[in-house]
Amino acid sequence: RDAEQRWRLPIITVPCYGFLDGEYYAGYFYTAEAMIDNLVSIEGKKTGKVLLLGDQGGPDGAYCREIKHLLSYFDLEVQGQFPTYTDYEDMDLVAASSLNIVLGSRDQTNEWLIKLAKKMENSFGTPYYGSEYPIGWNNTQRWLMGLGKLLDKNHEAGRAILAEKYKLAEAIDNLGSKLKNRKAVICIGRLVEYFDPSWVIELIEKTGLELQGIILFDGYAQKDRVALETLIKSICDKPIYSSSEGETLIGKADIVLTTHEIATDGIKQLFLPMLPRAGVDGEIALIEKMSHLLSRKALKGGIIYG
Repeated sequence: RDAEQRWRLPIITVPCYGFLDGEYYAGYFYTAEAMIDNLVSIEGKKTGKVLLLGDQGGPDGAYCREIKHLLSYFDLEVQGQFPTYTDYEDMDLVAASSLNIVLGSRDQTNEWLIKLAKKMENSFGTPYYGSEYPIGWNNTQRWLMGLGKLLDKNHEAGRAILAEKYKLAEAIDNLGSKLKNRKAVICIGRLVEYFDPSWVIELIEKTGLELQGIILFDGYAQKDRVALETLIKSICDKPIYSSSEGETLIGKADIVLTTHEIATDGIKQLFLPMLPRAGVDGEIALIEKMSHLLSRKALKGGIIYG
């Protein structure tokens, strides 16, 4: 308080004991909460203006660009991104948005972002949307339908779904000849908490690739392996292999979609992103990369990062 008075600068304190209690994202929330309580003044709402909550590569990143595109179907315009990308001079915009959009994430990060959205709802009366995340085509449809229901704009949601469906179908038509009937394998080494294979399996089916099986890398604890196997079996009926069982499968595959780089010469690997791009544009970007990878000479392997 003495320093605030002396230097005429706001000073905020943040409780964040990540290494003690394991809640590493808590510091992010408490910083944002302190900003809300100390730096934001409540003014009138701006109709049609939206605030994005979370980071996801920042305002110019692919994820946020796609979210802005999807919001345009509902005549919504993003006016800022809180908290990391909000300038001090723009703090008043935080309370002025008519809707807050929670950017997609999983596990602990998601819990704290939802908590932040609820804090802002209580402080400013701003509703939020974060029940679905537009990763993969099915989730993108659900995201659009859910937003349409929230805004009472079901017609706009239907129009958006048709437009995005056509865009995805067009991309598959243009590139599908390079993918159709080629043998694909998925290799996974991430925990269920950090990786959902459903969007990858769905994309493979849409492109016409033939999924030969799913390989789980060594290193899982038994309970984690069981959790992942249970999830995969709820999505598809493809066989699941251990690393040693899947070596021959990898060698015969035309393309390997993997969460970890594989030290085997001659195989064509698409490294699956930890944070997938949102929406149809994210799907198309991966399709283009798979097409490019499969266009390489038969014996030339290598890796492309998704």
